[in-house]
Amino acid sequence: DRQRRHKTGQTNQEIAARMQAGDRIVLFAEGTTSDGLRVLPFRSPLVGAAGDVLKAGGAGVRVQPVAIRYTHRDGLPLRRGDMPAIGWYGGMDLLPHLADLVAGGPIDVQVLFGETVPYDEQSDRKTVTKQAENEVHRHGKTHDLQGQLQCRDRVRLTDRIDVAQEAQAQRFGEHDHQREQQEQRKE
Repeated sequence: DRQRRHKTGQTNQEIAARMQAGDRIVLFAEGTTSDGLRVLPFRSPLVGAAGDVLKAGGAGVRVQPVAIRYTHRDGLPLRRGDMPAIGWYGGMDLLPHLADLVAGGPIDVQVLFGETVPYDEQSDRKTVTKQAENEVHRHGKTHDLQGQLQCRDRVRLTDRIDVAQEAQAQRFGEHDHQREQQEQRKE
């Protein structure tokens, strides 16, 4: 609950318990959404959950900074003016935004992984948060990504839909082929 800072301690304890149970936790450290034109300052309180894991006797934690970049739409490079139509922020309703996003054509997405930041007994949550933020800035700033960033995953939002439709068509095609063979055997 981003509106109630006094609940951060309770939230951290819940996150820490999940981490100790072996769950991997994803936090959007900016604490809010934006139009995607810049990286907002990271908030450190929830990173404090890693400290709670250590206090409870858990092993060190690794923070994995990840930058998400939207680079192309319909095969054309995105410009600064295109980003507000892609980002979900402010008072936007999610479902109408997603409907507009999907209707607007395929979007190329790059998921960039920075260097992990260790969190151990000597770590300070603010320092770890700043290191993670610096990694995201390093990976998210440049528009010329060739040769500068390690892109481990490139996904088009519509690719999953296309693959699913293709698999379904293939299944129906196989089913039709099997039915034709059965009918030929009957004759």
